[in-house]
Amino acid sequence: MESQNGDIFDAISHEIRRKIIQLLAEKPKTFSELQKDLGLDSPALAFHIRKLNGLISKNDQGYYELTPLGVKALNMIRQIHNEAPTQANNNEEDEEEKGAFLLIPGLSSLFKSIQSIAELPSKLDEIFAKGFGWHKMFEVYNGPLSVKPDLTVSINGGKVTIYQGDPHAVIKCVDEDGFHTKDIGNELRIEIDGCYAVIHYPSLNSLKGEVNGGAITLKNSIANVSIEIDGGVFRADVENVVNSKIQINGGVTNSKLRYAGEGTLYAEVDGGTINLDLEIPSNIGIIFNKNVNGGLVKGGKNMVKEKNVIANIEVDGGIVSVNTRVY
Repeated sequence: MESQNGDIFDAISHEIRRKIIQLLAEKPKTFSELQKDLGLDSPALAFHIRKLNGLISKNDQGYYELTPLGVKALNMIRQIHNEAPTQANNNEEDEEEKGAFLLIPGLSSLFKSIQSIAELPSKLDEIFAKGFGWHKMFEVYNGPLSVKPDLTVSINGGKVTIYQGDPHAVIKCVDEDGFHTKDIGNELRIEIDGCYAVIHYPSLNSLKGEVNGGAITLKNSIANVSIEIDGGVFRADVENVVNSKIQINGGVTNSKLRYAGEGTLYAEVDGGTINLDLEIPSNIGIIFNKNVNGGLVKGGKNMVKEKNVIANIEVDGGIVSVNTRVY
């Protein structure tokens, strides 16, 4: 289920892959036919076909066609345009159908009301209020958390909101086994599986977020931020940043990072969207190094000074948008 979540998000987050899915919904096609329809050279088309592994397959006659998971991705794309859904060829269980929508049943109705996947973070509250059915959950934990300088939050379907404050968590889950914590040296690790969590925590040396089908919202003071998204959403408003790392493989983030001084940024997208608002002290510059292969970087103008934030951006099928402001 985890790979399905990432695959679907990866597909709908790139225009070419959305087009391939739509073309194959009309009828199975050969590699050459897809190449002609899309106007792509062979290496570019081969790249996107590899990214659609699991959503499309080649039949015995050598034609590419949609798999059942590809039909689910097609329906998500069509719902953006209020088109009628297509039924899969097999008869799958309801729970499996829900899983393909990132464990968020309200996601399909969300896509009807937004203009692009980049708007997804601003609609999160609507998703979880209307679609996820929190009224069916029960409270599995309401109490203090141990205080560590480093925090790791791993989620597999659900929503986690982290605010700055005294260490405390309120966790509601469908399954009482959906929430775990573990102390490992200087690190507190929190694992969420299909839960709603509101966490308050003091300022941190480091936070690592692992999102595999779900969403993290973060507002805190953190020196070192590392986020890995494989089919999910991350939005943040972080102060006193020194180093940040955001890696997306099918997903989206809207994040504001306020740097305390010189530092580093690493942003990598492979099928998804990264929207960054960077705030830099007036005595600090910023230097962008961009490596783009099958995607787009918007913004990212160098402002070189004696001390700088070094920003490395890797795009391999996706979009990175950067706005920089001096304070």
